[in-house]
Amino acid sequence: MKKIICLIISTLIIFAALPVFAVDEAEAITLDPIQTESCLMVLLGQFEGDAEEYSFFVKKTDDINYRRLSANKYTSQGRYTLQIDVEPDTQYTYCFAAKVSGEYINGNEITVTSIKESSTSLESTLNKNTKDNSIYIFGETTNRRYLITDPPPGYANAAEADKHMSTVKVPVWKIEDGEKTPSTYSFKINSKLENNIMAVFHELYEREFPILKLKTYKYRLIGGSFMDKGGRIQANGVLSMHSFGTAIDVNPSVNDLYYTLDERDRT
Repeated sequence: MKKIICLIISTLIIFAALPVFAVDEAEAITLDPIQTESCLMVLLGQFEGDAEEYSFFVKKTDDINYRRLSANKYTSQGRYTLQIDVEPDTQYTYCFAAKVSGEYINGNEITVTSIKESSTSLESTLNKNTKDNSIYIFGETTNRRYLITDPPPGYANAAEADKHMSTVKVPVWKIEDGEKTPSTYSFKINSKLENNIMAVFHELYEREFPILKLKTYKYRLIGGSFMDKGGRIQANGVLSMHSFGTAIDVNPSVNDLYYTLDERDRT
C-alpha cells in the first residue's frame, strides 16, 4: 500500500541553509504534517497568490543541508502538499516556500518526529477467515451475533468496551464548497485494528477518495440495515459491530448497508 515516490533529479537541490527573503504582501505558511505510517509523512503548506514555483525545504534536524522538493497544489485555496519517505522515530525540520520574482518567500519552520515503527505488521493482523478474526478480537471462536444480554468477553457495557479502544487520526479528503479539501479525521477504533485502519485510510487518501461522513465506534444495538419502515428493529437485542470498534460506515448517506429483510426506502 506504500507508494514509491520518484523524485526527479532536476527538482532536488541541496541547500546548506534556507534561502531567506523578506516577506512583502504575500505570506508562505508551513502547516503541521499528516503522519499515518512510520515510513511516510505528508508535508503541507499554504500560499495565497501567484508564484513561479512552490517548494518544501526538508532535512533531518541534525543535518546541515536542506533538500528542496517541488510541492503539489491540491486545492484552489492555495494549499500545497508533498508525500515523502522518512525514517521511523526520526526528527525532521521543514518549511514551505514560494518563489516570486526569482526569490523565495519562506514560511515558518516546523520540527516534527516521525512515527515509531510498529512491531505489529499489517499482514499479521489481517485475516480473511471469520473464525480467526473472532479469536483475534474477542479471544474466542464464534460465528454468531452477540446479544446485549450475552456480550463477548470484555464488552458487557460501554465502559468495558471503551477500554479496548484507541483514538486514531487519519488523513482524509473532505468535501467543502463542492471541492475536495485535505483534512484529518479523529475517531475511536478497536486497538487491535489500529494499524489496519491507518493503512486503509492512508490508501483512501492517496486515491483522493472523498469523505462526507464516518460512523465509527459507539456501543449500541444494531439498527439501520435491520430497521423496517416503521422504525422497528427486526433483530432485537443484537449488538452492533460498532459496539466493538470493528465497523466503520463510510459515507452512509450514499453508501448504506442493506439486508434482504431491510424495508427502508433504497432510492
